[in-house]
Amino acid sequence: MLIVGAGPVGRALLRGLQEAELPVLLWSRREGRPPPAQPAAVVLLAVRDEAIGEAAESMLRAGAAGPGSVLLHCAGALPPEEALAAQRGRVRGLGLLHPLRSLSSGQEDLRGTVMALCGDEAAQQEARRLVAALGGVPLPLEPAQLAAYHGAAALCAGHAAALLGAAVEVLVAIGLDRRHAEQALAALCQSMTDNVLRLGLPAALTGPIARGDVATVRRHLQALPRANAEAARLYRSLAPAVSRLAARKGTAPAAALEQIDALVAQDDTPDPEEG
Repeated sequence: MLIVGAGPVGRALLRGLQEAELPVLLWSRREGRPPPAQPAAVVLLAVRDEAIGEAAESMLRAGAAGPGSVLLHCAGALPPEEALAAQRGRVRGLGLLHPLRSLSSGQEDLRGTVMALCGDEAAQQEARRLVAALGGVPLPLEPAQLAAYHGAAALCAGHAAALLGAAVEVLVAIGLDRRHAEQALAALCQSMTDNVLRLGLPAALTGPIARGDVATVRRHLQALPRANAEAARLYRSLAPAVSRLAARKGTAPAAALEQIDALVAQDDTPDPEEG
């Protein structure tokens, strides 16, 4: 088995497969050495989305992949037949294996991670074998489902990081050390996700909107624009979704949620571009 790409995804997959005692090699262009000359049964392309086709072609030219190989890429939004269109018919199978996990160091333990699978029969068979070896949970998807699946992942990970960043700016604005603010709010986020894992949604929802605490929400709306205008706008834009989740939970009076919805609809947050 060959992993192409030494970024966090490639290194995390390498670590997991080595721990599973599977024979696996990692190759990266940055190492300055040629790819293996013998074709691998499975080639995992853990490279940037736009580089998948080029990397696959390089492996075929070098002999690292051949007619008996299965090519799997790790880009969650790209259907295999699109990303690897030029390789169709030249290998045994084309597919996707995408860990639903935020990977930044390459040292993450992938056990228990949901992993999206897509592709032809040969590719899905090999992908399922790898997921089992990694201790992951397979999530088979159709090509038409991939963009929405990956969009949900980006909303949960990348957008949530931006939301956390805005909250950090609020705490920095009132005098907290930035690193302490990041640690405190990251721990808060972790406790929230722990509750989601334990209780599910909407039961895990907490906070003033979940309680129907109109007075506290009003204080938030008054204070946040003074600390950070972007955080105030994010608070207002997300509050209706929180209110709908709170309505599903059923612990807040309906009348209180209506008052909260009316408050957040009165958007008087100043626009910094208007001076």
